[in-house]
Amino acid sequence: MADDPTSRRKVLRGMVAAGAATSLAGCGFGESTDTETDTESSTESSPTPTAVSTATPEPVGDIDETTAELEQYSDALTAWEDGYTNTMEYVANDDGSAGMGVHFTNPDVADDEVDPLRPHALFYQINDQGRYDLLGAEWSVPTSAVDQAPTLFGETFQGPQQGLRARQPEQYALRAWLFADNPEGTFATFNPDITPPAYATQYTDVGFATRTFEDVQTAQQTGFSRRGSCRVGTNGAEGTNFLSGSDPFNSSGTLYHSNFQSLLYESTENGRQLVGVKWFMPVDEVDSRPSLVGQSMKGPIDGYFEGMGRHYELTLWRKPNPNGLFARWNPTIDC
Repeated sequence: MADDPTSRRKVLRGMVAAGAATSLAGCGFGESTDTETDTESSTESSPTPTAVSTATPEPVGDIDETTAELEQYSDALTAWEDGYTNTMEYVANDDGSAGMGVHFTNPDVADDEVDPLRPHALFYQINDQGRYDLLGAEWSVPTSAVDQAPTLFGETFQGPQQGLRARQPEQYALRAWLFADNPEGTFATFNPDITPPAYATQYTDVGFATRTFEDVQTAQQTGFSRRGSCRVGTNGAEGTNFLSGSDPFNSSGTLYHSNFQSLLYESTENGRQLVGVKWFMPVDEVDSRPSLVGQSMKGPIDGYFEGMGRHYELTLWRKPNPNGLFARWNPTIDC
């Protein structure tokens, strides 16, 4: 266990103790004369070999200290800026009667370490204003990385179990409801008081569809092309639009939530980062304002790109937006 005084992080690692068998053998020595032969020998017995064993990880971490440290992430934007990326994946039990919320994960946290002050994921509920309310934290370790379930806060991780998010391996996991009451207990997996919003399934579908385009080069290779520069509005900005296909504004009157027409990227010191998606619907292709992902599209809006006429549009933000999940502009976008 390492203790970094700067960050006060206490890292739990599996400890393996191994024993080895050793043996010593005595040698016989003989001296011969014409009148006497004297032979003397001695043998030391070998100790019993010690079997390889894995020590039970000692419980570490103070739950009050962890809660105080993680409270800064009550603002989801702080979590985002600290490396926790929005998976746009809403996690709930099979029938939707109890939820866990949207997971923000940090790829920089080593998956074979358990740090009380640096969880592998934070989970949030989407409130009625389209903002993220912090609920708790998750620590998860692949079963392939440890010999037995770790412990934290005196609790043994659950598992082995399949990860609750897509593409997760078999794992041991511990979830702690640090910022929301859970009638099932602080370390229960799901919370019956947390239920998915009506659009949770479509929201998650969009999240799955956008993962391919986290790398802007992949987006360009699959037909998305940059249109204009970073757009600034009256209450924030939206980043740079990368539009799909040769005629992104012709939807033929049909929209599908996982078939978005624009990817929004923000320029950062590490390159372009995917921050949202947009859909368009020309006014002359529909009789009334369309809806998507449980939301009425905004407009009519005058076109702002070449070939773009009056239209309805809807934005869904991956980057936390204090104006709301479906607001047109995001004041956190830096142009």
